[in-house]
Amino acid sequence: MRHYKKKSFSRLIKSKLTTYLVVVLSISSLGFFESFASEAQVLAPTSTLKLPSEIISTSQQYTLVKNAVFNEAYSQRPNYKVNRTLFGKANNDQDNKLLKAANRTLTDSRDLLNFPSKQKLLQANGICFAGIWNIDKNSDNNFAGLFSSGTSQSVIVRASVALSGTKQKDKRAFGMAIKFFPDDLKTSPSINAFLLNSFGGVVSKHVLDLPMDNQPTLGSLPKLSDIGTALRLKKDLEKADRTHSDKKPRFSFRPITHLASYQNLNNTKLNKSPKWLRLTAKTSQRIDANDFRDELDVAAYAEKKIVYDISVAIDTSKKSQARWQTIGLLSLNESITSATCDRRLHFQHPLLD
Repeated sequence: MRHYKKKSFSRLIKSKLTTYLVVVLSISSLGFFESFASEAQVLAPTSTLKLPSEIISTSQQYTLVKNAVFNEAYSQRPNYKVNRTLFGKANNDQDNKLLKAANRTLTDSRDLLNFPSKQKLLQANGICFAGIWNIDKNSDNNFAGLFSSGTSQSVIVRASVALSGTKQKDKRAFGMAIKFFPDDLKTSPSINAFLLNSFGGVVSKHVLDLPMDNQPTLGSLPKLSDIGTALRLKKDLEKADRTHSDKKPRFSFRPITHLASYQNLNNTKLNKSPKWLRLTAKTSQRIDANDFRDELDVAAYAEKKIVYDISVAIDTSKKSQARWQTIGLLSLNESITSATCDRRLHFQHPLLD
């Protein structure tokens, strides 16, 4: 009987944890928590976007952000630990750093912020890239904005893992945040996309083998000791989402319609968007490095770059039934691990539409 109760309790905990993971790690459009950092320059809850005092040209903004990110590589790369002790006190306490950061990441459009706590609350360990987002000019697609045929945009990309584990033996919830600088920018210095391989992470020799999309799979369950972290995340991130949108969270799906609503020059289409976006490594070479940041160092590759296929699919009832269409390439041409990459680079998350 005692053995049976232990098994039943274990199944209950795993069931609860699965639910928490789906809810927590995909809370609406909070994305991959890529820009969740410390309490720095946090905004009071408001539905008004905080914009820079001066909007400059997109080419200038790209150069400004790139120069900051690539300014100084780590002389000794840190390994940041992610746990709920970083979140501050719970509920509405003034020291609730997680809730403040959640409000900020939905309302502050600045690309660079100063974070005095010296690390992100989640996705703390990363590597940054400068690259090009290219949609084939011969691509036969009806999509608008950043998906339209012939689109070519300079991007800043950050690849990271959700929690502390960066090594091959770890369950790495691997994902990317992509920062675009479109041609007709009117309301903010950039827009951002978030893609993930799985919510709970998987053990993989190479993160380059892990495709990423905007409706990730569950993946492996983390340690039971992470339940407290999951519960805290669920509570605070849902509260921030409710503050700024009247839409209900769509737990395992991140819309990408905001990418289609940004029109490029000479694009006369309406804001037609695919439902799903996926990145799959086109680069065939693999680097056998224990830490994903070493694996993704572009200098280690023969071509000195990493290339991903950009694929999209239109609305169907299930992603498993989607008919994927490869429409372009994401080329990552420069890489760096730096303090600005990990502690200052900010990715605003779109509000629910």
